[in-house]
Amino acid sequence: MSRRTILLFSGIVMLALAGCQAPAEIDVPITIPPQQTTTIEPILPTPLPPDQTLIVCMQREPESLYIYSEAYLYGGTGREANNILQAIYDGPIDVLESGVEPVILQDLPSFASGTARFEPIEVGEFEVYLNPTTLVPENLRLGDPYLPSGCKSADCISKYEGGLVSMDRMIVEFSLREDVTWSDGEPLTASDSVFSYDLDRSEASPTTKYLVDRTQSYQALDEWTLEWVGIPGYSDLEFETIFWHPLPSHSYGDLDTDSLLEAEAVNLRPLGWGPFMIEDWIEGDRIEMVENPNYFRRDEGLPYFDRVIYRFLETDSRAALQQLLTQECDVLDETLISPEIWPNLREYHEEGRLALLQGYANEVLRLDFNTNPLGRPGEAYFQARETRLALAACIDRQALTDNANNPLSRVVSSFHPLGQDLDAGIRLPAFDPDQGRSQLQILGWVDDDEDPTTAYVGSGVPGVGNGKRLEPVLLVPEGEQYAGMAENIAGMLLECGVQADVTPVSVAELTAGYPQGVIFNRKFDMVLWSWPDWRFPLCEMFATREIPSALNVYGVNASGFSNQDYDQSCDRILLGDHEQAGLSVIAVQKMINEELPALPLLQFPRLVGTSDDLCGLSVDSVAAGVLWNIEAIARGQACQ
Repeated sequence: MSRRTILLFSGIVMLALAGCQAPAEIDVPITIPPQQTTTIEPILPTPLPPDQTLIVCMQREPESLYIYSEAYLYGGTGREANNILQAIYDGPIDVLESGVEPVILQDLPSFASGTARFEPIEVGEFEVYLNPTTLVPENLRLGDPYLPSGCKSADCISKYEGGLVSMDRMIVEFSLREDVTWSDGEPLTASDSVFSYDLDRSEASPTTKYLVDRTQSYQALDEWTLEWVGIPGYSDLEFETIFWHPLPSHSYGDLDTDSLLEAEAVNLRPLGWGPFMIEDWIEGDRIEMVENPNYFRRDEGLPYFDRVIYRFLETDSRAALQQLLTQECDVLDETLISPEIWPNLREYHEEGRLALLQGYANEVLRLDFNTNPLGRPGEAYFQARETRLALAACIDRQALTDNANNPLSRVVSSFHPLGQDLDAGIRLPAFDPDQGRSQLQILGWVDDDEDPTTAYVGSGVPGVGNGKRLEPVLLVPEGEQYAGMAENIAGMLLECGVQADVTPVSVAELTAGYPQGVIFNRKFDMVLWSWPDWRFPLCEMFATREIPSALNVYGVNASGFSNQDYDQSCDRILLGDHEQAGLSVIAVQKMINEELPALPLLQFPRLVGTSDDLCGLSVDSVAAGVLWNIEAIARGQACQ
């Protein structure tokens, strides 16, 4: 899983706000109004399975467990499906906040070992390459830009004038462990990964084709070794993950792509190599799994449980919490933990009645400013950088996390908290409303009546007509979850002479593309919404090339922010400039914090409740599911 599945033009906002689940599992945090802690009366326990059974309770029943099905990729039960698949497939590569870990590979590819490398290749007219300006695969034509061999950034782009030119292509090799077998005892080989690649690139598979389109070849060199070759000009900073999730060619190979999408055995009982395999699926109730006798880590004493039962409760969080307290559930999955029970979870955890495990979701709640509104003369409130900085000084981000709306959340200092490096000087304006008011007045915002309940008036402010009051509209998604946060922000801004009009809008209206959408058509002032983060910053969201327009209707830069230095640093990330990647990651964060087209606010918790005698479960911000290491979960004496 990588950035290529995270940020796919305008679809990302729909994922972030509507809660749709893609395989990347963007677990969207929400903001809630104040809640009162309510004591939940325990109920008598029901008879339980033997102690060696782990019971995982989730919200819904998955629609499909086939990794290339539309239901899994884009349906509403992606998180539930991912947690079940962690038991069926171990890995094949674990992508975690701390880094990438091989599971069924002998090791990760690297430049040091020679298993990742660049080689020059001659490219002629009409051949496929990566256009370094558009960042999409194209056929090389006269006058097109290209990266000559040895060039890794936009600083050295050349223009194609015909004939053969030398470009670099990336080559990555993967070596499988030789002791991994499918649960039916057949060996898992390189051909199973190539089989999966062929399914992915099939037009019948509803996949994005992002990496497929940037792949020149993916082949088995021998039974255990695979080689990926990228198209000329393409480099990937996350090359360790360019490995197609194996599927059993010996079992599925006789079915075409369309048949696989419909086959019950593929969608409901997939064959895997992980610690468990499906024994029974009781529709609408549960999935029962048993230990895989051919699991390649059995010699390590894994897994600790003999059986796993996934129960689908289809209930509210409070009722689900009761079942955790009465031991009808060993694990209460994040799909059943809504903000309304956060206080209860914390209370019972402190009392020792359950264990509460916490990570942080890989999304950031942001306040975005329209720096360049269209069709609104005299209302460019946030065209001036100084205005944006002043508003940031007026918002107490720590108070937003400390109040009753957002227990267990944390303040962030960047739109990229997963890579946040405070030692590198990545800072936001400190909370200082006096400084904020002073900056606004220096810029030309005047307190004309000394009435704290009215907005300042513009006088000579860039982009704002004289006499125009500082009364921007703050758009938020409909629903109570954002209302409390937006009202708190509006109250803080009023102390600085900014009278924000909090206006809820539907998700459909908020995320509609150019030119219909109010956001992506830049017809807004401010918007409060969540955007994802990944191992490398999703810098595209502020790149000039991503400003929506008639020529780029799927652009994701809603703020209209444009900065040449920022674009150059972002391009180094997107073009896979491995030597400058670290510096570029820091540079894009600093520039956004200095220019503030968006103010990062909070990162919300990712929570799992368990019985107090379980151990081994680890909640990770980036992992596809909270049960990514289900084989390591143990109970009682095994925890010693």
